Amino acid sequence: MSQIILDISANTFKNDEAYYKRMIDELSAVDTRKHEVILKWQLWTGKRGKNIKADIGLFYLMARWAWNKHQYKTTASVFDEESLSNLLLINPELEGYSLPFIKIANDRSLDWLIGEIPRKYVVYKSVNAQDYEAYDLNDDSVHLGCVSKYPSLVSDYPKKIKHLSDHTTGLELWHRNRPIIWEKHYKLPDSTGLDAGDFAITPEELKEIL
Repeated sequence: MSQIILDISANTFKNDEAYYKRMIDELSAVDTRKHEVILKWQLWTGKRGKNIKADIGLFYLMARWAWNKHQYKTTASVFDEESLSNLLLINPELEGYSLPFIKIANDRSLDWLIGEIPRKYVVYKSVNAQDYEAYDLNDDSVHLGCVSKYPSLVSDYPKKIKHLSDHTTGLELWHRNRPIIWEKHYKLPDSTGLDAGDFAITPEELKEIL
């Protein structure tokens, strides 16, 4: 069993509750539960260029809904202290629920946030795939090899990495590396926006591995 993290960006569902529910319903329809699937948002305050900021109220609502209807856990990448605090508020609202991890993006200026995360939580941190072995893999974070280029090439990722933040097109990297942890942008066929490019995967494509 692998852990599959589906990055579901507000750039893709555009804070539309009905569209988000359709994304998860269509995912569940192809999911045989052979792997552990986790839903991941991106949370920040203020502005991040042309990116759409996730509505925090919708985040809480959809996290409850996804857990209660489909038994999918939801977490997030956090980009500032306020978004971290908002994420941590999710736990008391869901019976039988706990955050599977908290994610730090492949941006070392954000690493200070790790010190603000209570130690009871697992931290996942994306790191440059080509420098993967140069990082201290004995620290308290789980590292994911990442190439911050959209789309990236399979050849950009070392063959032996088993923890991947995959920005390639399709499933070639999955089949080549057979990852234990695999993060991938998720979309529907009619999705649009910054995070709905060829590097994002659809439910029909996921059927091959789920």
